[in-house]
Amino acid sequence: MKILMATDGSVHASTAMLTATRLLGEKPAEVDVVSVGPELAPCLAGGGARGHREYEKKVAGQTQKTLRAAQSILAQLHVKTHGLVEFGSPADWLLKLSPTYDLTVVGAYGVHERDSEGWRTN
Repeated sequence: MKILMATDGSVHASTAMLTATRLLGEKPAEVDVVSVGPELAPCLAGGGARGHREYEKKVAGQTQKTLRAAQSILAQLHVKTHGLVEFGSPADWLLKLSPTYDLTVVGAYGVHERDSEGWRTN
């Protein structure tokens, strides 16, 4: 079974990943974990090319950190994963990626909670 698990670093995403893993019982054959970081809006690029590169580096680092944290959680259950880092709209990426998977796992983000490692784009 090929499974895509999405994370934004929130407790809800982690709970969804853990719950799906436990419900599946046997360790899934192939699990990809995706973390989607926000893109820099043109209106925020006031720092010029250098500011844009610095922002991209910071976002990439935080997105990678979110991905590694999710993979670490799943590793505790002995689930081997492949990581995917994308940038843009999380919904767009899930719609693009999910048709190639048997199961897509997504945890809803609570509007009253904000994890410092999590990303959210509107």
